[in-house]
Amino acid sequence: MATHVIVLCKDLFPKWTELNESCFSVETVLGGITNLLLKVSVKEENVSIIVRFYGPKTDYVINRKRDLQAIKYLSVAGFGAKLLDLFGNGMVQSFIHACTLTPSDMRKPKLASEIAKQLRWFHQVEVPGIGGVGSSRSVNGFKSSSSSVDWMGREMLEMRLRDKVENDEDRYENAQESV
Repeated sequence: MATHVIVLCKDLFPKWTELNESCFSVETVLGGITNLLLKVSVKEENVSIIVRFYGPKTDYVINRKRDLQAIKYLSVAGFGAKLLDLFGNGMVQSFIHACTLTPSDMRKPKLASEIAKQLRWFHQVEVPGIGGVGSSRSVNGFKSSSSSVDWMGREMLEMRLRDKVENDEDRYENAQESV
């Protein structure tokens, strides 16, 4: 399996084509519920990426088109791993060096405050065709109220994200055409 993943990475990232297989290491990342996650590290560049293979028949329960759209917008907004490339049965994302917070970490006021701020921004990200991730969704048929400043902020963020994702899509298409 590792050899196939390395070949895939070399196909997706031409600058790695000439590297010997010994320059790569591949390890399984635990925690994927419906996907196989593999961390690929390139020793020559001191970089790691995640290769995400979709699980068998998961497209019956996960709308991959909507999933990908949400990932693109959240990535551009600074949430989660950056989307680097796509392939037939998965995607490649940046690797985030992080640790899982413990209950005692969560009780720290400064950290809890920062998490709340980030969640607020997260819930303001609008994904076209899917709707808001949070605050602008209707509940029981009623839209939540917000000030015009909040609305304006969401509109500006949505415009910036839409422009960034469209530019990224153009880059993906151009990269695919040049291969």
